[in-house]
Amino acid sequence: ALTLGACSSEGDARTIVCDSQQSNNPAARGLCRVWTGKAGDAYVQICAQEGGTEVQSCTAQDRVGLCATDQGFGVGLDYVYYAPAWDATSARQHCENLASCSFTCTFTP
Repeated sequence: ALTLGACSSEGDARTIVCDSQQSNNPAARGLCRVWTGKAGDAYVQICAQEGGTEVQSCTAQDRVGLCATDQGFGVGLDYVYYAPAWDATSARQHCENLASCSFTCTFTP
């Protein structure tokens, strides 16, 4: 009989939600990001380093847009933008100019 054991979090795909709306880091302020894919522990560390907090989901209040990105290799990263740090125009510009948009980035207000 074949028995499957639990894999470590490094090998399993998981979803990490990082709320950095109130971060002191200008690059992260006003954002909530949703990472999906492997290496979840690394994303948790990045979130903390950028002044964010791991949460269950991004809030709807003050939301001005969403940037869905395909990072390739089974990894997704969605950026949720919030006022007053962002408006629909600045959020769209940020989304369309992300360095990680090697595959696709789609902005939805």
